Amino acid sequence: MKHLSAFFLLGLSLTACTNTADKKLESLDKTSAREVVLKTLVVGDTTLHISSQKIWANNEIIATRIDTIKTATQIRSWSSDAADTGIDMTKTPIYVTVE
Repeated sequence: MKHLSAFFLLGLSLTACTNTADKKLESLDKTSAREVVLKTLVVGDTTLHISSQKIWANNEIIATRIDTIKTATQIRSWSSDAADTGIDMTKTPIYVTVE
């Protein structure tokens, strides 16, 4: 009986630690939603920062827009330091503000 209760406790703790599945975009209710996708694409020495939006209403896309901002892939400072390799724009963090 002692081993059975220990086994039950172990099973209960493993069940409590499992992660729930993330809610995928395809399963969201699109009767009223705004879908935003951010991606970075490198073309030669240029980095393209692409944002695309879809606005859903009544299960239909009512508006779409794609915007692209171009930057150099390596941004160098005015420093004369030889060790200054610059900032790699493909690895800069993305911050999103929703108002």
